[in-house]
Amino acid sequence: MQEWRSGGHADPLHRLSLLAELGCIAFAVLLAFCVLRALYVRRRLRAVGALSEADRGALRERIAALERGTSGELAVVVVERSDDHPQAAALAALATWFAGSTLLAPLLPWNEPALLIACQLVLLGAGYGLACTLPGFLQLFIGDRRATHMAEEQALQEFARLGLHATRARNGALLYVSLLEREVVVLGDQAIDERIGADGWAAAHAAIRAGIRRASLRAGLEAGIAAIEQVLRAHFPAPPEPRRELPDHVIVRER
Repeated sequence: MQEWRSGGHADPLHRLSLLAELGCIAFAVLLAFCVLRALYVRRRLRAVGALSEADRGALRERIAALERGTSGELAVVVVERSDDHPQAAALAALATWFAGSTLLAPLLPWNEPALLIACQLVLLGAGYGLACTLPGFLQLFIGDRRATHMAEEQALQEFARLGLHATRARNGALLYVSLLEREVVVLGDQAIDERIGADGWAAAHAAIRAGIRRASLRAGLEAGIAAIEQVLRAHFPAPPEPRRELPDHVIVRER
């Protein structure tokens, strides 16, 4: 009878220990996957270092060729992010805290409140710190609607700032790429929008995204500009006497 009781007490302890080990492994694997994924995509989320002066010069030449063959005027803006996304960073902290508290529950000092709070703060700080230092980690917690909204809002501001709304023929266009949000926005002024609309730029969107997936931002932008040129040629052929009202902007920055 004594042996039966001893075995009965040892079995739950053994299972609790096994559960703790599995929780540690699961949390470590989950966190490692998110961090490694963030490190893997880090290069794709860089714009400033990814486009050299030679790359930017080649893009300006590509824009000049587009403007020689059409009556449209194009500016290109590439940013690494359209917003700091503080809500996503807070969500990353909460998600790390929840996952850690759940998977590491058997190991947490539930009977020592001060130490427990310290452990919880470490989990929150780890998630927030990773979101602030690794854009790819932050990206996991940015919702699609939020990403689209911020990119489109920033694109509208760039459109106005560059004076693309001020051409006489209302034929200015903006190609805006926001890497963190994985958004490509093509905005046309009134004359372009009336004839082409938002759906006419699908080929440009696809070409740029394909280039980014291949870790070749320049190639993606060149393909996107070529797709835009093809659309503009069909609706806005070059006039007999081309007149350029705006410079061939290629703007690359962090935000």
